[in-house]
Amino acid sequence: MAQLNLEINPAQIREVELMFAGIQNSAVKVLTRAINKTLTGARTDMTDEAYQELNTTKTVIRSAIRINKASWANLTGSTVRSGRPLSLAKFTGTAQRAKGVSVKVLRSGKRSILGHAFIATMRSGHVGVFWRKDDTFVGYADKPKLAGSEYGRLPEKYRLPIKELFGPRVEDILAKVERWENVEGKANARLLKNMEAEIAFELSRL
Repeated sequence: MAQLNLEINPAQIREVELMFAGIQNSAVKVLTRAINKTLTGARTDMTDEAYQELNTTKTVIRSAIRINKASWANLTGSTVRSGRPLSLAKFTGTAQRAKGVSVKVLRSGKRSILGHAFIATMRSGHVGVFWRKDDTFVGYADKPKLAGSEYGRLPEKYRLPIKELFGPRVEDILAKVERWENVEGKANARLLKNMEAEIAFELSRL
């Protein structure tokens, strides 16, 4: 799994420390802010890359990527992806139909109908696309009326045993060589730019 880790190399740290020699905490402030701003930008880049392929919102994609920020004591930071597949209910246009659930996962793909699937809301409030593990029941004509219903209130024939259906993981898209090279290239450029900006900002305050 590709993982974006940002760390200022010793030579760069020493250069900034010399620049702010004798000024307490200025160097570490500059480096910490540069790393953390770069991580925020990198998450935006990751979101944009995955959005080009996944037929969902940027908000959904971004929520699957969190940031481990750098600190004064640890001048390293990283992005962490949840590794969990996205619920089919999170994809744009997912809807209940008479024959099942209509879903389109990839922007370049075609919309398809998942027969015998249905949309339901769990007691926790989670909305998902579900499929009965025992698909021998074929009386699905009334299921469009059940879209958005709380799972606990569904007729018994729609209850257990069921399983939720998922699409790909965000990290599966970002792990593609071309996508990841784009992210890394932009992150390296951002880091240098942010370091220059933070140095200039800190000097302006002195």
